[in-house]
Amino acid sequence: MIRIAFITLMVVCTSLNNSLFSQTSVNVDNQRFKYYIRSLPTQIMDSRSFYYSVNFAVPLDVRRFLDERLLAENVIIEGQRFTDSPQRGDAAVSIIMSPVNFETATVKERYVEEKDSRGKVTGRTFYYWQEVVYTFESSTTISQNNKEYLRYSAISRSKKYTFKSPEFSRQREASRFYIDNRQMLLAELTRERAEETVDLVSKKLTNTFGFPVTAEYGLIKTINEKKHPEHYQLREMSLSIEKKMRALDGTYPLTEADMEKEIEYFKSLPVKYADQTPKLDARLRYVAYYNLARIYMYIDQPENTKEWADLLTENGVDKKDGETLIKDARTISDRFIQSDIYTREFDPDTLFSE
Repeated sequence: MIRIAFITLMVVCTSLNNSLFSQTSVNVDNQRFKYYIRSLPTQIMDSRSFYYSVNFAVPLDVRRFLDERLLAENVIIEGQRFTDSPQRGDAAVSIIMSPVNFETATVKERYVEEKDSRGKVTGRTFYYWQEVVYTFESSTTISQNNKEYLRYSAISRSKKYTFKSPEFSRQREASRFYIDNRQMLLAELTRERAEETVDLVSKKLTNTFGFPVTAEYGLIKTINEKKHPEHYQLREMSLSIEKKMRALDGTYPLTEADMEKEIEYFKSLPVKYADQTPKLDARLRYVAYYNLARIYMYIDQPENTKEWADLLTENGVDKKDGETLIKDARTISDRFIQSDIYTREFDPDTLFSE
């Protein structure tokens, strides 16, 4: 009986070992997450950080409807500082607006049918309103030290807007709406388009010269193979990266020291699984190389990405990912060089006060 039990135990152990070592691959999963960075300017003026003032070049029949001071304060270049007392060297934003131009006023109608209990139409109630088509035009420039850096058309005359009046029970009331309320419409529509202009100008100037906090979507690799001895620790390390990345808010960066544990772990995998024959080892090396390349981008060291991206390509698994990683790192490096700022996590007020 003891001999039979021993043989049975050997068979079970052999079966388990064969199951483990016959495994030729592991399931590699994508782990995605959202985090926030401080975007860098796409264009630099005389200085990266500046105060800016806002003035309006508008005719009297536009100006009388506007609160220019309030509009000026609502022109936001994220990461830069607004001033209503401009000094020499400050940037100057000029917003040009032309009057609302009414083109057509057309009466529209609709009706609601009344029916009896048998579904027969017993009457109709008509409703009338007026649709007024109009255009508007606005643009902006920004300059510093008498040099113009940007000219932007915010709203073009070719764009058609439609105002819809309230509904009336009589067609005549609807047809007179524009005539009776022209001045009210001029005031209301001018203010609406001026506010739209300020919003468009703010977005354009922020994207070009500002430091907005923007969402990014990150990607690292993990495995889903519970039978593999690396499963739990690798997943723990991937989750640790994700947790640290999700905490980024565009202000405080992650450093190499913050990622030391994860970096050392993923660097150890290619040494531990160095056999060039099994696909299983190759896929684990792929995960390690990919995550290391991404980590160095996430901690603002894109120059260190190429080493791991090249190893990923040489490894032979999903080689095109190596090209993508190098391209992404180059984009970050180029923006660093252009802006002379080498991080994407900072407080502009703190950075530029140093």
